This record gives sequence, structure tokens and C-alpha cells, in this order.
Amino acid sequence: MIVADFRIMFGISPQNREIFPRNFLRSVHLRATYSSSPKCSEDRNRFKELFADTMPKVEDASSVKILIGNKGNTIEEDQNVHRLVLHSNDMQQEMVFSNEECSYGISGDGYKGFEEMRKQYQKALIFAQTCGVHVLNSLMLRKVNVLQFKAESQSTAFVPIHGATSQLVEPDLLMNYNHLSSINPYIKQSMQSLVLEDNGYELLVKYGFETIRRENESRSVDGIVVVDLTISKRQVAMDDIERELALFNDELFSAFRWTVTSHAINHILKNE
Repeated sequence: MIVADFRIMFGISPQNREIFPRNFLRSVHLRATYSSSPKCSEDRNRFKELFADTMPKVEDASSVKILIGNKGNTIEEDQNVHRLVLHSNDMQQEMVFSNEECSYGISGDGYKGFEEMRKQYQKALIFAQTCGVHVLNSLMLRKVNVLQFKAESQSTAFVPIHGATSQLVEPDLLMNYNHLSSINPYIKQSMQSLVLEDNGYELLVKYGFETIRRENESRSVDGIVVVDLTISKRQVAMDDIERELALFNDELFSAFRWTVTSHAINHILKNE
């Protein structure tokens, strides 16, 4: 296992890794793009065999081309480009492989930790390398975290959503709804985003909340706080993939800790 460099990126201090007692990741997604390599389609049966034990459900179809001409647009299959989609039996894992991209996503309880996911994904990229892919045009890791909350007012007034979510998301990152008190009881969703760039890496931090259920004239509210994190880099050599993925994972953990309050982290660690 390769450990990423312990250094500050995006102005966010590295955080010590903790093991949380429950999983609040809604999904984890890896994606790589590369210049077209026809051999990926030619050898796709071997690719299916690599993952037959874990993702036996297979969709195999030719890609579609849209041709634009003076006589109108036509749509036809490109027999030279195939798009494989592999699924696990429980449909919680999905691998997509084609001449130009390879992605791997896991949702819900199917996620057993990043190290296991990384090994599966690197196996796919090593196969792409045998098909002539030596440099990735882009490499990306996305993690969608979902934390549930319940807020109740102790008076006859509605629950101030800003107050509830500020228990989970750092208040400095949240929009102030105090001056929007007249619409507060009606807010269904609010998402904000930051895009940070550092020496060839890009970090997208999206965060906010969605109300799921309101009762008693908005004096009792159930909802979720979403922390959606994506880190990416362009032009990644195949030999650097393992190191880059380790760095990606560490940076997203630090970004999560930077976004979520210490109060919420303590509750998570206590499994409350």
C-alpha cells in the first residue's frame, strides 16, 4: 500500500485517519479517460473474465455515432467501439469500460473501504495498459457523504434550518438564512459549492441540505446534509496511478473533516 505525501494541499491541513463505526457514504466513484484505444474493444471478453466473480452481470453494446451532414443528422452504431457495463449481483457495484474511459462506482453497503476498491480499479487500468493506454487524460475520485438530521423547535416558532445544519457543516461555509426568515419554512434544498485548484489538482466541494419531512408547521424537520467531494488531475502516467489514488483518498478525507464540524464528528465516532 502506498501512502500519499503528508503535505498541505488546497489550504486544508491533513487529518489523522479515523475508522467510523458506521458508513455514511452514499456512493464512491472513480473515473479515468484516455485517448481512444481500439484494442480495448477487441479484448473486451478478457476484461469480462477479470471481474466475472464480483461483477457477473454484463451489458455489451456498440457505441453510437451521430453524423451531421447537409441532408440531416443520422445515427448509426460504431462496431469498432464497444461499451461494457458490468454489475455485481446486488447492483451496488458498476464498472464501465470502453475505448476511451474506465469508471468504477460503488453505492451503499457495497463499499468496504477504499483499499479494496482501489485494487479492483487498478486491475481494470492495468488491463487498459495492456491495450496500449499509457497516459490518462484525466483521473477522478468522487465521494458523496450523506448525514441525517432531525431538528425540533422548543417553541411555537419554526425550526431555523440554518441552525440545524450548522451543527453538521462548519458555519463559516453556510449561507446565512437569518435574513430570509420569511422563506425558511419553505426551503426544500440548498447546495453550495467551492472549486479549489492547487498545482494541477482540482477539488470540488459541494455541500448543503435537503429537507425530507416537515411536521407541525415546520416545528419538526427531518433532513439530510450532503457533503459531495470530487478531486481530479489531468495527464496521469500509468506508473503514478497508485500513488495518485492514495493522495486523492487522503485529500478527500481531509476535505470531509474540514467541511464537517467537530461536534458532528464526535457524534459519528460515538455512533450516535
